[in-house]
Amino acid sequence: MKKIYKISKNIKLFGVGCLVLATIGGCSLDEKTHSIYTPETIYVNDNQILSSLSGIYRNFAATSGLGVEYRCLELSADQVVVLEKIQGWWGGAPFSELIEHKWTETHPYIKGAWDCYFKTVGQTNALIASLEQSNLPESSVAGPIAELRALRAYSYFFLMDLFGNVPIFTLPKVDPLNLPKQNTRSEVFDFVTTELKAAIEDLPTKKEAGSKYYGRFTK
Repeated sequence: MKKIYKISKNIKLFGVGCLVLATIGGCSLDEKTHSIYTPETIYVNDNQILSSLSGIYRNFAATSGLGVEYRCLELSADQVVVLEKIQGWWGGAPFSELIEHKWTETHPYIKGAWDCYFKTVGQTNALIASLEQSNLPESSVAGPIAELRALRAYSYFFLMDLFGNVPIFTLPKVDPLNLPKQNTRSEVFDFVTTELKAAIEDLPTKKEAGSKYYGRFTK
């Protein structure tokens, strides 16, 4: 029995040794890439551009759809009041704190609105940069870039309305060692109006856009 065990153990050790030698001799850390997306290759037609824009528009759904952004905008004003319900899930601190103007920086709706609108800013910055680096002709990207600038300005409009002084940032990436500085409320207002006026030049008219453009920014 011991002899069989020794033979089995030797075979296993021999197999492990061969595996180690094979790994040392033939191991390669070069990964075979099956697909690469870069600003130069990801956009090849108008439909792909529009698919990237759709995500930006989707960010604003909660602004008018009873999401946290809507609640921050309306519950803190006079348009909407949520009454407490003993047997219902409506009410509670998140609602009453906004209605009574007793929120703090840790309020979940405040944080949610901040995250949503600045996420939109970051996404538009990245998409503008990628369209500018793409191989598509300027005639194909001018309109979408104008639309993205308008969407970014629209997001900054809500940031200005809710928070006042916020950083104006237009680069595709944030340098963690050089974070954006805070701008004044009037500077944000000027940025919003300047960007919207600039975007108008390359946006289509309602007539030019037609029904397929429904719900998107036009002149």
